[in-house]
Amino acid sequence: MFLNHDRQPARRALVIFVLLVVFCMAQLSWWIIFQIKAGETQRELCLRNAQEKGVLAAALVNDRFRRLSHAAQRIYIRNLSDTVLMSGELYLLLEDPAMAGYSVAVGGGEPVIRGGRLDSTFYHTIAGGAVVYFNAAYPMGVISSSGTGLLFSVSGRHGGVGDRWVTPEMYAVSPGLLAQIDDRARRTVTMFAFEGGFFFLVMLAGAYLIYRTFRRAEELKFAQHNFLHSVTHELKAPVASIRLYAQTIMTGRIAPERAQELWPKIIDDCDRLEGLIDNVLEAGHFTRDGYKLKLSPTNLADDLNEYLDDLTPFVKRHGGTIVRTMVDRVMVATDYQALRRVVTALVDNAIKYSPAGRREIAVTLESDGRHCRLSVRDRGQGIAREEQPKIFDRFYRGIDDADRQVRGTGLGLFLVREIVEAHGGEVTVHSDGRDHGSTFLITLPVAEA
Repeated sequence: MFLNHDRQPARRALVIFVLLVVFCMAQLSWWIIFQIKAGETQRELCLRNAQEKGVLAAALVNDRFRRLSHAAQRIYIRNLSDTVLMSGELYLLLEDPAMAGYSVAVGGGEPVIRGGRLDSTFYHTIAGGAVVYFNAAYPMGVISSSGTGLLFSVSGRHGGVGDRWVTPEMYAVSPGLLAQIDDRARRTVTMFAFEGGFFFLVMLAGAYLIYRTFRRAEELKFAQHNFLHSVTHELKAPVASIRLYAQTIMTGRIAPERAQELWPKIIDDCDRLEGLIDNVLEAGHFTRDGYKLKLSPTNLADDLNEYLDDLTPFVKRHGGTIVRTMVDRVMVATDYQALRRVVTALVDNAIKYSPAGRREIAVTLESDGRHCRLSVRDRGQGIAREEQPKIFDRFYRGIDDADRQVRGTGLGLFLVREIVEAHGGEVTVHSDGRDHGSTFLITLPVAEA
């Protein structure tokens, strides 16, 4: 039984990745919404603060006007019989910046005493026809010195009914302050949006790394699990066959001709065991520095013919044929045994993955003077396009049920790639899909003459 190492880990890793992405997006959204709300709250607080300052300014101005009107009234009453002295004392009140002017009428006629500027915007009438006029610019001066961002506007005449000349409604928040508040809120949101976007990308990259690491770990775990199942099966099957053939021969109950037919099968199973053990051992020999080779210049055409001659009996026993198209001579620096393993693995795969009646293997060797190209083409079940980039991975087995029925450990093509790359070459695969066969192309550098 094999576990599907391509779907289950990917699905689990994808779920974790999606959860992390959703968390990051939720965190960023909350961050931006929080800043927008904070900006709105700050705007409301600034407006409320400005309004409270308007109330305080109105109270201060009204208190100042009231004090001046009471002082003028005391002067008027005290000097009612001496207008000259009255005028002198009222004139002293003009030194106060809140005071604009005054006028006193006797008997309801024209004013006989006047001083300063008679601006009737803010005024107070004293009994007997005396009127004091307040500075209409004073309310603005109260707030301008403190930089409150308020504007003062007034229309009409205000005589101080109930000792109230200035109301808080006369103070309004300046458009400049509102624009400043809005701009500050906008810049804050923009800043946090950019910062949040940056951190979101960082978190997204981290989530992707976690997803990729987890997926690789899960795939490796499943691949190793499948590898153990495969190795167990691959070891038990030939041992059981060899035991059965040996016991059959030992009984002496079969004809000599029949016994002779069993010996090649025993040899095949022994070769199968030997190849499996060699693959496992070779896979364990890889280090960070790559595969260690013993290279020597050789005529690759001769070596390739020797490999194929040794493989021909095996191919024929499985109803297959090998068609060779090769140049006579091409010098390549190779490790003889390592390259034998490559050719053996490709021919073995061509037999295993080709149905009976279609086990025709075409081996081609050609050279352009700088590189030689060795191709092994079969007419087997082919390889799905989405699987082609993965088949050279360690422990990889196809996800198709038909692939699962074929014996193997997932190490053969992995060793092919490592050995070819250790030679300074490259191996690629091409297949038009299922039931269209496969072509493995190995490119190696030609040795200098």
